[in-house]
Amino acid sequence: MCLHAWKGVAPLKQGRRQDPVRHLDRSTIERLRVQASKIGQAIGSISETLVTKIMLGVFGCVPAFDRNFKQGFGVSTFGAKALNMVADFYEDHAELIDACRIPTVDFVTGEPTQRLYTRAKVIDLGSAANRGSGLHSGIYALLRSLRPGQNPGMS
Repeated sequence: MCLHAWKGVAPLKQGRRQDPVRHLDRSTIERLRVQASKIGQAIGSISETLVTKIMLGVFGCVPAFDRNFKQGFGVSTFGAKALNMVADFYEDHAELIDACRIPTVDFVTGEPTQRLYTRAKVIDLGSAANRGSGLHSGIYALLRSLRPGQNPGMS
């Protein structure tokens, strides 16, 4: 794919990255939907799951709307209703989600960096750990899987 295909697809905010999960208002939800549409148009005929996986991997702004996430949240499509559910879920479980934000790893050195997983990534990981037992249980399972000392603020 040519780089010019990505013209018009940009992070939600220039400069320092903002974590949209923490600030999901009507305007942010619309910008996320516009970005998803632009990504789909730039690449061609791709699934909603792939578009949201790209958004998670590149911008870290939304969970991937794959089978596990959709099942855990009880949604079928990427849209305002589902994004509002993500925002509500974050508000209800902010302390737990923030405690799961572990550092990313530098590819060259293998050492932890100062950059933490985004809240969207933690929610996405929780949905992958879900295994049909509810998203909240999935995030608890994720928390339990972290080794002590690997997670800031955890003992």
